[in-house]
Amino acid sequence: MHLLSATAFYRYPTDHTAHIEDGHFLNICAGFFGVVDGVSAAYSPKHPPLRYSKGLTGGQVAASIVCRVGSEARDTAIDLEQLVLQMNTRIWLEHKNMGKMPGLDDVGGTGFAFCKVAKDGLEFILGSDCAVFVIDDTGVRFVSGFDTAAQIVEFLEEKNFARHLMEQGGNKENAWDAHFTFCEKKRLKYINKQIGSGGFALLNGDHAVQNCWTNFRIAHSSHPRLVLLLTDGMLPLSWTASDQREKLTQKLLELSTEGTQALLDWRDSETMRVGGSPHINGWPEATMVQLVFAE
Repeated sequence: MHLLSATAFYRYPTDHTAHIEDGHFLNICAGFFGVVDGVSAAYSPKHPPLRYSKGLTGGQVAASIVCRVGSEARDTAIDLEQLVLQMNTRIWLEHKNMGKMPGLDDVGGTGFAFCKVAKDGLEFILGSDCAVFVIDDTGVRFVSGFDTAAQIVEFLEEKNFARHLMEQGGNKENAWDAHFTFCEKKRLKYINKQIGSGGFALLNGDHAVQNCWTNFRIAHSSHPRLVLLLTDGMLPLSWTASDQREKLTQKLLELSTEGTQALLDWRDSETMRVGGSPHINGWPEATMVQLVFAE
């Protein structure tokens, strides 16, 4: 197994007022790679986001810390879990300095999909709705940090926001104010808790994240050929549901030979066909890291 290339792609959101909270890192020297999708604590016009150093949101702080730690790592002997726990501790310190306690308070964090390339194979850790797509000798697979229960919770939140939007006559600012309490309670209930019942992992400084993330390995003997690390903005929401995963995997296999633009064109056309999320104007951020291997 030999890493031939490592490339990253980012597309800005349609809404130029949206917080830029995606990120990625390519650490070829130490073999660490990742994408992140920052998520701030619940906020609305009447409950503005907590601002950290340099005016950053909690999601921006978490994403930037992860990318910095991932990029600067030089010890090839540490495994991926050790590196991710270092990232998490750094995020915890930032929240602590702001008087917030992850696990008890609603704080910003980030979804994540990480890979370590080592001599004996590949190691993956992911959480939230970030995902991994792999092609090797055993076939193709798509792994998301969201299970079926977490997807249902997200769908219900989208439905609840759509109801508030309708009640507020289409005024998004008023809808976010009405939705704020629901959103905050949902985050405190499910982030890094209740996995299998709607919960999901978020890298936000809470030590419980290591009990909630998804991790797996691919042995060198499986001869991995392609790895895609994806934020949710790279995929149409309607195809990521658990009962669509097999179809999604085959579609990604088809598009993987055509390049990033083909993947985005498909994502955009599918989102336009079925409609996007009610709280997003146009397309969200989209980030991908592609790793290509040869024997």
